[in-house]
Amino acid sequence: MSLSFLNLFEAAALIGEAELLETKLFEALGRSSLLAVSAETVVVLSVSSRRHGNLAVSFNDRLPVSASIPTESFRTVATPEGRAILASLHDEHLEGLDDAARFFYLSTEVLPHLARFYEDFLLKTSPTSDGPVRAVLDEALTVLDEEIDLFGTLHALA
Repeated sequence: MSLSFLNLFEAAALIGEAELLETKLFEALGRSSLLAVSAETVVVLSVSSRRHGNLAVSFNDRLPVSASIPTESFRTVATPEGRAILASLHDEHLEGLDDAARFFYLSTEVLPHLARFYEDFLLKTSPTSDGPVRAVLDEALTVLDEEIDLFGTLHALA
């Protein structure tokens, strides 16, 4: 059996997509924090927003740098999974929810889909040549696991 890993352009496309998804999640969580009722929810969503902003920067830092490879073309959502995640972040999905429902939606819909996207991405990376990308994917998966647990708990407590 032969393993098939991503080539440079395939990896760059997924890195750019991850950066864009993290940026959109950063924005959606930030907007949600402004809609929150309780001060605790404002803090939790603001901290979570910032974490995803940092992940967006980390993914951006992993895009290939070359005068012959323009990176803007990689900053798009091209996969069906990415489009579904992006659609789940539209304002109409998050704005009409109370704090508990917002935590439920994020912990059962948005974040698990993003985690599966990253798990699939990680499986396509090479342990020997994709170390920096794998490190960011590991960090992102850790953040998502923590937030899924936290948001689920906060929903249950509400």
